[in-house]
Amino acid sequence: MNAETRRTLAAFARAAIADPAERDAALAALAAPQERRDRPLKTKDACRLAGVSARTLQLWAKAGKLHPRRASRSHVRYSQAELETLLGFALEA
Repeated sequence: MNAETRRTLAAFARAAIADPAERDAALAALAAPQERRDRPLKTKDACRLAGVSARTLQLWAKAGKLHPRRASRSHVRYSQAELETLLGFALEA
């Protein structure tokens, strides 16, 4: 998520969330460090978070939209940050 998107979401949260506690929680989540979003995801976890099938992830990788890393000969890991960029929204674990 780039800085402009964060600012837009923060402005939306300030305007749309009436409850101060909920608003503060939403703003804190936007300001939180993004290191955890760079963690590698197993195929099953990436599918669950993105709401797509394993075959869809394979097709996206084949088309060059995703760049999974090989964990072993038969296992791949997907970057959560890359999935979020492709889908255009943050994935919540």
